[in-house]
Amino acid sequence: MATLTCNDTELFYKLRSKEGIPLVFVHGSWVSHESWDLVVPDFAKSFRVLTYDRRGHSRSSHPNKQGSVREDVADLAALIEELNLAPAWVAGNSFGASIAIRLAGERPELFRGLIAHEPPLFSLLGGDPDLAQSLTETEKRVEAVVKKIESGDHAGAAEQFVETVALGPGTWSQMPPDMQQTAIQNAPTFLDESNDPEQFSFDPHWVTGFLPPSLLTTGNQSPPIFAPVIKKLADFMPNAKNATFRGGWSYPPFNASRSVRRHHKAIYPDKFNLINPGAARRSPGTARHRHQLNGDIHMRIVLALTLAFFAAQLEAKMTISVSTHLMFQGAADEAVELYESVFPEFDVQNRELHEDGEMKGKLRLAHVRFGEHELIVFDSPPMHDFTFTPAMSLFVEFDDPDRLQQVFETLSSNGEVAMPLGDYGFSSLFGWLQDQFGVSWQLSLKTDK
Repeated sequence: MATLTCNDTELFYKLRSKEGIPLVFVHGSWVSHESWDLVVPDFAKSFRVLTYDRRGHSRSSHPNKQGSVREDVADLAALIEELNLAPAWVAGNSFGASIAIRLAGERPELFRGLIAHEPPLFSLLGGDPDLAQSLTETEKRVEAVVKKIESGDHAGAAEQFVETVALGPGTWSQMPPDMQQTAIQNAPTFLDESNDPEQFSFDPHWVTGFLPPSLLTTGNQSPPIFAPVIKKLADFMPNAKNATFRGGWSYPPFNASRSVRRHHKAIYPDKFNLINPGAARRSPGTARHRHQLNGDIHMRIVLALTLAFFAAQLEAKMTISVSTHLMFQGAADEAVELYESVFPEFDVQNRELHEDGEMKGKLRLAHVRFGEHELIVFDSPPMHDFTFTPAMSLFVEFDDPDRLQQVFETLSSNGEVAMPLGDYGFSSLFGWLQDQFGVSWQLSLKTDK
């Protein structure tokens, strides 16, 4: 039994393989590290896989005081560091996804990439009247579960959560006895999480600087409150993709029957934005059987997609590419328009727009081919205390001195000139400026080398 003491709590963990790129799985509420067991053997062929029981769950110790999601975040960071796994891919489900996303904002250096399935960060939806009813209904169902735990009826609470929040009527009886027992055992920790005032809170500003690739997923049969959470997160994370799974169920780890492996068939799209299991064969049977089958297919789709995502990223690492990332704060549209007017070589290859909020219709993200260089232009919804700095510049060389002078005059208009155009020895014509958006430019006439 492998354990590690993190933040005064003994955590049970399993680490498969001594070699390979690290991959950390973070489970949700009610369950344990075993919720990943069906897929770990396949992942362990290519990755160094860590699964663990979060504090208060199964074989990890149960602190006797009110806990906080902050402690879960600190535990995950400690495990990654103590086991020398940084930087790692981190994949989380449900509340485990919330923990992983929080850590991504606090300690991005620990990550190679992030996969998050249906994080319950419902504070992101505050003030949206279209979602108020769904949020209220979910809160009532969870409150009823919490009351059962408080009364000491842990078995009844686990069954009620599965059937009214997670999977639907009739699904508790389909779960294997050992999985039922795990949920019953971990019920007090769900109560502890529910009493944490920060359980669902999240400030999206925390992740605007998270640059590793991220995949955010939900299912189209999941409660409708998850899709807008994923969408809002993707708006703030500069390198995030989101995916919606058809035919899936909302809480994959509760349904993992080995008997229906043959039904799994998935098609991966290039953009990771949709996966369609419609071709999966479904055996005739009762509605309960279909619930179980859907849950199993959904779990496998989610995890198969992570594998495809990993593979694509690893392949990309074999032919490494480097881009300059420019983060604006409300002015990306105007900046791109200016650069396109000045440089015919400034080729915007794709644009993504903000779909709601005050910035609706304005540029959110653009990938640009600028001469032989790649740029990523991102417009951050929140305002930051920092901006561009002259210590980092775009250095552009010209063959034509007249064109250089014209570009310098246009870019420096309403900006600041650090070094006016002139002969500085290393170049017969050179100038350095910050444009009106704060981006630093060094413009130079090519010299014979």
